[in-house]
Amino acid sequence: MKTSPNSHFERALNKLLKRYDCTQNERKRLRAVAMTTISKISHTEYGGFEEQTGAFLSEAMSSTFKIKIDYIDQHTQAFKSLYLVPNTEEYSDTSI
Repeated sequence: MKTSPNSHFERALNKLLKRYDCTQNERKRLRAVAMTTISKISHTEYGGFEEQTGAFLSEAMSSTFKIKIDYIDQHTQAFKSLYLVPNTEEYSDTSI
């Protein structure tokens, strides 16, 4: 039986959301991304993804995140990334 990429991404996201505590704002931003536009989901237990460059850093820093979702914006057709679960409590989740 074949599975579609959409169901694969949906299952992967559900597992990650059970594992990590996402803020309401992060969940709101995630709902704005349609499953059909996701091209890649990356996550890490150690280290993090830098929001400015998208690079993986082997050490967790206050500017890195545990989850990175690459997708295509439905309005602009631009390739974008969504970062969830900051590595420290110092990060303020104010962007949408």
